[in-house]
Amino acid sequence: MIEARLSEGAVVRRFHAPHAEGAAVAWLHAHGEVLASRDGEAGRELEVRLSPENLARFRRRFPGVPAAQGAGAGGPETAR
Repeated sequence: MIEARLSEGAVVRRFHAPHAEGAAVAWLHAHGEVLASRDGEAGRELEVRLSPENLARFRRRFPGVPAAQGAGAGGPETAR
């Protein structure tokens, strides 16, 4: 019941974090629910469930970390 309320209104978003953006990866782990994480040559791709407020905070704090291509079924953000 508590989990359902916490994830209510949350969005799932994929991000591509270059290796130099370790602070962004740590922030996502601390403030969201990391559903998937995959390392690649150019960085790490993460699929994360975030509240809308934390998504906005992340965008302000880490504007250089783009959404990954094909993120979410309906575009970059998918409500869950």
